Parts: sequence; C-alpha cells; structure tokens
Amino acid sequence: EELRFHQDGKAPVLGPGSPQERVRLPALRTLGYRKAGNHLVPILHTKMLLLGELWWHDEDALGGVADVTGFTPHRLWLGSANGTGSSRRSLEFGLWLNDPDLLKAARRFLVEVLAQSENLDPDSNDLTPDLVVPDYDDEAMWEAMAALADHDADEHDSEDGA
Repeated sequence: EELRFHQDGKAPVLGPGSPQERVRLPALRTLGYRKAGNHLVPILHTKMLLLGELWWHDEDALGGVADVTGFTPHRLWLGSANGTGSSRRSLEFGLWLNDPDLLKAARRFLVEVLAQSENLDPDSNDLTPDLVVPDYDDEAMWEAMAALADHDADEHDSEDGA
C-alpha cells in the first residue's frame, strides 16, 4: 500500500480524492545487473520470504467509507539457498522468525527493495524501477482534515440544539 507506479516518470502526488491504485507485482523481481561472462545476472542476493495476511477493509483510519487494503506480516524466512540447481549440491541454511520488530524491519526492507527493483522481463532493455513512494499533497490533506473537523463540529452543535 506504500508504493505506486510512476506517472510520466515522476512520483505521483496523492491527495484526499486520489483513487485507490491496485498494484499487482510478479513474484520475481530484480534489482540491477552485473556482467558474468556474456550474461547479465541480478545483483540482489537477498533470500527472504515474508508471509502474512493481505487484508481489505471498507473504512479508512478516520472511519470514512474507503477501499483500504493492507498487509500484516506474520512470519519471516531467511536462508542462504538461492533456488538454483547448484544450491542443491551445497550445504544451505534457513530459519523461520516471528519477532514483531524483525517483521516490521523486514517489511520496510522489502518495500525499499520493491521501490528500487524492476519487473523481471527478459525482453525489456529498460532497467528503470517501475514503482515509487508517492508524494503527498499536504495542503490538500490539511484542508480536507479541517473541513472534516468543521463538519463534525457542525453536527455536534446541531445535536446539542445550538
């Protein structure tokens, strides 16, 4: 929920009326390349899997009607195996963790990796990340919050007979 696709090569600016964007990502992504012989191979060597609950709710944090999705991490797998044929001939290591602080840190790390990574597309010549953390229209957000506070105050006054 923290990342958006680029808009005209720039980070989108989000405000109170911005539509919810569904970001669907493939399971495999890459982060940069290095040349090994005549081949380009990915630089990122992180082997981790974050499992959790992808959830949906129909109210935002202030109780307004909204289409809200989120992810709550539950377990983290860290290991050395890279999933290749040669890793099956090696002594590999892996473990499951569920420490809440570690889950939060892993989630932040993976969001950063996603923001810097590219879709693993063998036909693409573009190494530009397709996701970005959006900018927020702070002024529009403050105006919307002030209007909501004024609306709530008006409703409260009308209930009190004022």
